[in-house]
Amino acid sequence: MERLIKALFVLYIVSFIVSAREEQNKKAISIFNVVKFKNDVCAGGGNQNGTCYTAEECSAIDGTASGTCAEGYGVCCIVSLTCGSSSKQNCTYMVQAATTAPTTNPCTYTICPMSSNICRIRLDFATFVIGGPTAGTFTQDRGACITDTFTTSSSAGAVPIICGTNTGQHMIVDSDGETCATASFTFGGTATNRAYDIKVLQFDCKNEMGGPTGCLQYFTTDMGTFSSFNYGGVPETADSAHLANQNYNVCIRRNNGKCSICYITSVTPTAADAATAPASFGLSKGQEALKSDQGTNCAADYLEILGLETQANVAIAITTQALATAYTITAGKICGMGFDALGKAQAANNIPTSVCTGVTPFTVRFVSDANEVADDIAAMVPSGKIGFSLDFNQQDC
Repeated sequence: MERLIKALFVLYIVSFIVSAREEQNKKAISIFNVVKFKNDVCAGGGNQNGTCYTAEECSAIDGTASGTCAEGYGVCCIVSLTCGSSSKQNCTYMVQAATTAPTTNPCTYTICPMSSNICRIRLDFATFVIGGPTAGTFTQDRGACITDTFTTSSSAGAVPIICGTNTGQHMIVDSDGETCATASFTFGGTATNRAYDIKVLQFDCKNEMGGPTGCLQYFTTDMGTFSSFNYGGVPETADSAHLANQNYNVCIRRNNGKCSICYITSVTPTAADAATAPASFGLSKGQEALKSDQGTNCAADYLEILGLETQANVAIAITTQALATAYTITAGKICGMGFDALGKAQAANNIPTSVCTGVTPFTVRFVSDANEVADDIAAMVPSGKIGFSLDFNQQDC
């Protein structure tokens, strides 16, 4: 009897241990199943961001785990595309290390919408250096991208071809949620330095940070600076001319409490230098040195900003609700050499020191034709082809 009791006791202990282990395993499995996390953007190593996935999911999309996320349950997965590859992941990268001879030419990437709710795809150029446009004096193909080119296309069609140095710039293309976008580089045979690091982000239709449809560039701050592609600063260099065949919109979100916006050259020469040094605005047309122009005189290369006035006139117009009246700048078109900080008396059509508008949405359209022929005078060189770099400042109501 004593032996039977001992045997039963041992069986009870073994059964208790097995039951406890099974319960522990069930809890472990239950905990594993409960841990779920969003595939949000996360900070990876270096300056790159990634998407939070499980290690298995990251491996399945050919990503690289770089740090952890979701309190250690996930990995920050960075997806770098290679020439000819495609992806429908958010936050991907297109990278070319510095070289004078890229091994794949042309190099095309395909970015597909991650869902049917995607309306905008943004390309941020952390680094962008390829061959620049045709340099030299004014010629039929001055400013054309002939050696190297970069272009993107989406459901809305192709955007203007660019080249040269565009580090810090960006592009945003429209998406219908189904059609894949492409980004393509072609490289000429010259030993030009090339390097790029481009981050690609996708924006849901409800996310206003993607910007409105049709805006190639989009800014959301009260103050900031935007410039033409391949803008090289003042004074310009031989290969930093504005590009030919451009036609696109730069859009700025109107923020709360703001009723108008003003633009001024980000570089303005001093009084001592104004006779020879250009400001950071030069778009071809001009009939004498450093003269600006406007309206119908701007037929080839120009910026179009509807409703342009001087700052004082815009303030009056907003106060009197009279924005539909005639404006100082005809048709909102400006071109030529610089804004006239000194108010030169000989230039009847000069652009004011700063130009402002109360017309919304805040949009700047850049148009350039296919060539830079010297159809005016030699005094246009160099400032008539420098492009533009403008500061903007939204004004209180």
